[in-house]
Amino acid sequence: MQTFSFDTEQDFKAKLRELKAFSHKIQVITPYWVHDVEEILGSSPSPLKFFTLMGCVTGFVAGMGLSLHTVFSWPINTGGKPLVSLLPFSIVAYALCILLGGLFSFAGFLHLTRLPDITNPISIMPQEEYGNKFVILMEN
Repeated sequence: MQTFSFDTEQDFKAKLRELKAFSHKIQVITPYWVHDVEEILGSSPSPLKFFTLMGCVTGFVAGMGLSLHTVFSWPINTGGKPLVSLLPFSIVAYALCILLGGLFSFAGFLHLTRLPDITNPISIMPQEEYGNKFVILMEN
């Protein structure tokens, strides 16, 4: 892994543009947010929405399944009303949809950001090592 350290933002961005043509795996450390870095490195839409969708669908199906299993395992016929009533079942399904959607989103966030990551030297690196410098880490 090669490390490039710069004191000014202009030098940092110029070197980053130059290195982007040669390497596909670049990580940057900056003392503050630099908007041009996202344009230079390019970004793609996050796949986190699919984790949320999967959690919501799983929660809805689990909620309906739990309600249906309960009513068919222990039927209570009250006044000739139907056993399967979708309105009360949808409340349980909605609650599980929100719960599992949130849990799947959190798990997906941890997976996509690779947290916690103890093998990455950046996460172990002390903050004082670079201080107020702009750093480019490039893997060959």
